[in-house]
Amino acid sequence: YHWSGVKLMSIMQMFLGAAGAGEETIEDLFQTKLWTGSSSTITVSDGVKNLSKGGLLWIKRRNGTGDGSAGSDESSPHFLFSTEHLATSTTSDEYLNTDSNNPLATLDSTGTITWTNSGYTVPSGNSDINENGDGDYVAWNFRKGEGFFDIVKWDGNSTNRTIPHELGSVPGFIMVKSHVAGTGGTGWMCYHRSSGATKFYRMDTDREEQDNDTVWNDTEPTSLVFTVGTHEDVNTSTNSREYIAYVFGHTDGLIDCGTYNGDSSDQTVDCGFSNGSSWIMVKPVGADSWWVFDVERGITTGNDPQLYAGGGDLEDTGNNNVKPHSSGFIVTGSSEISNSDGRQYVYVAIAEPD
Repeated sequence: YHWSGVKLMSIMQMFLGAAGAGEETIEDLFQTKLWTGSSSTITVSDGVKNLSKGGLLWIKRRNGTGDGSAGSDESSPHFLFSTEHLATSTTSDEYLNTDSNNPLATLDSTGTITWTNSGYTVPSGNSDINENGDGDYVAWNFRKGEGFFDIVKWDGNSTNRTIPHELGSVPGFIMVKSHVAGTGGTGWMCYHRSSGATKFYRMDTDREEQDNDTVWNDTEPTSLVFTVGTHEDVNTSTNSREYIAYVFGHTDGLIDCGTYNGDSSDQTVDCGFSNGSSWIMVKPVGADSWWVFDVERGITTGNDPQLYAGGGDLEDTGNNNVKPHSSGFIVTGSSEISNSDGRQYVYVAIAEPD
């Protein structure tokens, strides 16, 4: 498969003249949805075929107090639901939190996420994902697709090993988590292509880039596999640990995993896009967390809502750290989280459709 602009087409279909049937666009693979807390189930028909293709739904409450009253002073975890963790053939009630090292947890009597071939539904009654009077929510929907995203699971065996993936290209970013309930918590371990396999990041803490050869065994991923060592957070047999990895691509015109150096003035980060970025996650190589921006909440020339992936903090709307640009995005100002002079940053950016 190859990307031309934002469309994916199989070479075989090109030869057969059946291009229309095999095309996929960014909209097929990724969507952002906003809603206000409701007493009813939220039905999202975004065209993403989660049920048949598989994917990840990442939900975060943006504001509100969590008790049905107005306000903005209470934190709320990030909730990650996956088609790899099914309660039934079409529903999921287990989740992970990027801001916690806890294993899988289960929704209470609220209900379940229901996967469809046009999107998903979110039950009401849980203040962290959808409850009347509890504020506003955002959901990022990532679907499995070549060159874009994959999800894989494995049982820990305390031996250096390779883990197969179906990305069809070399990953740009990988998030790994032990997900078995009852075995105790382990942290989120992250690989980024700009730092390489001798380094790792944490998602659930503000720690800097770190070096440990037992994480990725100092071995770069390929278009077929990535490597894990014997570190307990990626591959131990102790307590019968099981692991899950969210694997992101690095594909021209679709998703870019790169780096830049802050300089405390406006600078363009060129991702090779043609219509700007729809979603950006950025982290200083030094101590600080991952911060998430998206075009639905606003990537503008003014203040941009930002969410802290490593904590439950509610949305910060008082800073102007990114601006739109057709090739990717612009970092502006001198914030420590995105453009401090002398600091290096890594990022993951997804293209906005043309």
